[in-house]
Amino acid sequence: MLFFSNDDTASCIPGLPSDADPTNPTAGKKYAQKTVSVTFQNDTFTKPGVYRFVITEKTTNPLPGVTYDESQKRYLDVFVVADENNVLSVDSFVLRDSATDIGVDGKYVTDPDTKSAGYTNSLTQVDFTFNKTIAGNQGNKNHRFRFTLNISGANPGVYPLQTVDVTNDPTSITVLEDGTATANYSLTNGSSVKIIGLNQNAKCTVSENAEDYSPMYSLDGATAVAGNSSGAVTLANAGHSVAFTNTRTGIIPTGILLTIAPFAIGILVFGAIIIFIVIKRKRRPY
Repeated sequence: MLFFSNDDTASCIPGLPSDADPTNPTAGKKYAQKTVSVTFQNDTFTKPGVYRFVITEKTTNPLPGVTYDESQKRYLDVFVVADENNVLSVDSFVLRDSATDIGVDGKYVTDPDTKSAGYTNSLTQVDFTFNKTIAGNQGNKNHRFRFTLNISGANPGVYPLQTVDVTNDPTSITVLEDGTATANYSLTNGSSVKIIGLNQNAKCTVSENAEDYSPMYSLDGATAVAGNSSGAVTLANAGHSVAFTNTRTGIIPTGILLTIAPFAIGILVFGAIIIFIVIKRKRRPY
């Protein structure tokens, strides 16, 4: 059996396998490829001839977001020959997309002269980002808020993260076999989390503990609405982002001069009394 996982992302090749010029790959596309090794037991072949093996790709439990090859079957023809001592050996083999007729002489009735390139499955991968902004004249730009991310309907595996100013600097998130993942993050003003390479139709929900701040969020740059949860965001064929803004605003008093004025007036009055006394004493005859 052959499996691909998110770990294969690191070895992806730019472009498509069908690109005529690999030095000029198709923009925005990457592919990973693996080779299957077939081992036959000693008693598999009993006489010279052409042995046909049918290889079937199982799609009964399809992975989320994966578009499978149109044809599930491939035909592996193995040509076995015998030497002068009647010792059998594999002379050659060929993989075909369709079953080509073989004559009684052990040769193709018609040789299409085309070989199969194997199976080609496609997966559209989408990034998901959420970030944090703190606003308001009473907003503490250094305060951290707790965020919870829930993922469902995703392919199992380890997904890389790109983070900015997130506590403990996490670098990955693991999706379980049931396609779900849950993680908590601590974000402050300017922080962000980006999950790379989720499959199409996966769902992401981000919520935060806004504490005594007024929370708002904007999905994909749309007008911000009040709330501390994005709700379930179904990933389409492009990256998605949720921008959270927490605001705390206080009323600053504007009557500061009124509270100072009585003291200033008192000082002036006291000063006037002193002047009056001084003047009066100067007028007293000796």
